[in-house]
Amino acid sequence: AHKLLEEALCKSTAEPAIKSSSINCIVTSGSLVPSIAKCLLYRLDDVVSSDNVYSSWESGKLQCFKWIKERHGGPNVRFCAVGDGPEERSAASIMKWPFVKIEIRPDAPHRFPGLSLSTIHGIMDAVYQSSGKDG
Repeated sequence: AHKLLEEALCKSTAEPAIKSSSINCIVTSGSLVPSIAKCLLYRLDDVVSSDNVYSSWESGKLQCFKWIKERHGGPNVRFCAVGDGPEERSAASIMKWPFVKIEIRPDAPHRFPGLSLSTIHGIMDAVYQSSGKDG
């Protein structure tokens, strides 16, 4: 997960010359402060800033996605939701954002460790080209 988030920000050593304008956000169903602490524990603070961690505990995933779009949206901005639950899938659908399903079980069909940034970009390109506008 950390490697994928690094690649999204172009912090990976694989392509260090590319300048990225990507922002990683986390929307969690947990309480905000413990979720930020968990991000620090798993050393995600270099790929997700604490002000880009949202808790859907009281407001729901859809409201969090709306806040993210309001805060980071603009012309030519594209969003993509990556998750494992029906609530984020539904919220992404309502927002007309591509949704990439992940699972961590070894026998799962949407195995997370196999997910790459090029796969995500392919999905985003297909969704945004077919809609003709940004999310």
